[in-house]
Formats: sequence, structure tokens, C-alpha cells
Amino acid sequence: MDTEKKESLAVVCINCGHPVTELYRKYGESVIKMTICANCNQIADKYIEFEPVVILIDLVLLTKSAYRHILFNGYFKNFWKLFIILVLMESYMKWMNLPAAKNNQESEKNFYICGLWILGENFLFFCILRGSVGIFEYFLKRSASTLPGRAENLSLLLWKGIILASLGKFLFVPIVIWQDNSSAFALQIHSMLVMGYFLLSLICSCSVVLCYSRLEATCIVLQSLLVKSLIVNRLGDVVKIF
Repeated sequence: MDTEKKESLAVVCINCGHPVTELYRKYGESVIKMTICANCNQIADKYIEFEPVVILIDLVLLTKSAYRHILFNGYFKNFWKLFIILVLMESYMKWMNLPAAKNNQESEKNFYICGLWILGENFLFFCILRGSVGIFEYFLKRSASTLPGRAENLSLLLWKGIILASLGKFLFVPIVIWQDNSSAFALQIHSMLVMGYFLLSLICSCSVVLCYSRLEATCIVLQSLLVKSLIVNRLGDVVKIF
């Protein structure tokens, strides 16, 4: 990636989150000088020289610097593809837990309904989370100007952060594969562990995107999940009536 393109994008230090003008400066075909952050005096983005697998490992370990690299400094453009895969996976899991359909047509229709339901749940959670952030900052009289590193396109970045945090949901795949050979108790424990990891990932991602402390991010995420669960359960009861 050439220096001109690097400079045209808003990049941040992955250690402290403060904006930097560039991540590196290229002096020749093979000579690169890494930028030192003026705020924390560390290399602004060490992951530039790392293999993707190393970044993925740090992402799984919930390292804030890995989240900052991907969301702010990285060039991963396939968030929408990842979102579609996650929706299809969650839809399949919801669909397979439904009572057996009378015929193939009804079974196919149920799968599409599950897909729309999962899409609705995701959009609802995003709206609640974004609204909670606005209310939180309104009452605390906090503005983006007081948060160094806060992105201008906050809604888009928050959506990407949710998708990135949802990578942990791929751990549901073993449930799909081995559910016939596992007890209900084991499957329940597995599901609880996966959802717990997803919660931690979501807190880490929101902390990075919103430039909040982990405590503030935890409060925002838990409140948003609670409101979402109440609304979804209420809508589920209404749908059953009809």
C-alpha cells in the first residue's frame, strides 16, 4: 500500500487510540520507517509487519490493539459478506430448532422467516445500541471532540464493530455438527460459553469504537442487550398469538 493512500485515511495508534498522520513512511522499495505515536511514544501500528494469522490470534484474545488495527487502520472490506454468513448461520440454527414442518415448501418458508427474524434482531440491536450511546453522551454532556480517536462515521464503524465481535458466534458450529451425540446439558453449557465470549467481544469492540472505558462499554452493551431481549420476547409472544 503506498504512502499517499495511507495519508488519505484516518488512522490511529493501536496502543492508545489517538490519531496519527501516517502509519509509516516509505524511503525506498524496501526501506520503511514505522511511525511513533506522539501521545504514547510507541509504534503506531506494529501489525503492519505481521501476518494476518497473528492479527487473528490477537483478535480472538480480545486485544484492543487488534480491533483498532482492523477497524481503523486495516483494509478489510468484506464486512457485508461476513454479515451475510453470520445471518445465514444463525438462521439455520434457529430453523433447525423449529418443530418439523409438514412438507418441504413449509420448511423452506420457515427458513426464510427465520432469516428475516435474525435480520430484524440485528438491526434492532444496532438501533438500540446507537440510541443508547446518544442518550449516554447527552446526559454526560460528552461530545466527540472530547474523545481523541473518535471516528466521524460512528454509526458505520459501530456496525462493523458489532460484526467483528460476532465472529465468536462461529463457535456455534460444533453444536450443529455434534448435537445428536451430545446431551442437552452439554449443548446448553456450550451455548452459554459462546454467548459469554460474544458478550466480551462486543464490550471490547464497543470500547474501541466509542473510545470508552471497559466499564462504560459494559454498561452500554448490557443495557442494549437487555432492552433488545425484552422487545424480541414481546414480539415473539405477539407473533404466537397470530
